[in-house]
Amino acid sequence: MKKTIEEIISEIIIKKDGQINVDWDKFFEMERIRDERGYEKIINELEKNEILTLETNGAYTVIACGMDCAPLSHGLIRMYFSREEDAKRYATAKYGHAMYEVMISQFTDKIKTTPR
Repeated sequence: MKKTIEEIISEIIIKKDGQINVDWDKFFEMERIRDERGYEKIINELEKNEILTLETNGAYTVIACGMDCAPLSHGLIRMYFSREEDAKRYATAKYGHAMYEVMISQFTDKIKTTPR
């Protein structure tokens, strides 16, 4: 029998004893098959649980081949990781077999500029 998206979400986002852990291998499987309806629900749930964020300040991202490769929301909007450990686990799940450099990078304060 085909699993519901709620069952899939509960397998990816594991809540136990007040802690939230993410099975990034299962997330990557969902990301790869690109079931848009389910994928977006998972992204929304990860954002609601403050695992992923739109805010860059202090957040982490995954850089592969010089490109930002963090998950996308709505196919266009880059999401970032609130916790370094999640960025590392995502990178391992997605790029663990890559033969090129993969890095975790943390955003710092934005620089304010003034128009000329």
